[in-house]
Amino acid sequence: MELCGGYNSDTFYFFKMQLLKGLIELRKHVDSIVYLLNIMKTDTHLPCFDYFDEKAFRDRFMETSTDHEVRRFRWVGFVNNFFEDF
Repeated sequence: MELCGGYNSDTFYFFKMQLLKGLIELRKHVDSIVYLLNIMKTDTHLPCFDYFDEKAFRDRFMETSTDHEVRRFRWVGFVNNFFEDF
């Protein structure tokens, strides 16, 4: 937070906006990402795939929501709460 100048700084606001833009762009490619993850978890011994839940993964991207709903939910919820934990 010190690098950004605090929670109310323009730099931190810019950072949060870039995170949201990234999420909006990733939502367009969820099917491809899931396809790759399913290939990767086949016959692997990597522990990160032991409990991979495709539905839970897809739910994180809020596939049935509009971009506006995602911006509103993620801005108010995830982004602000995530950084308050630090």
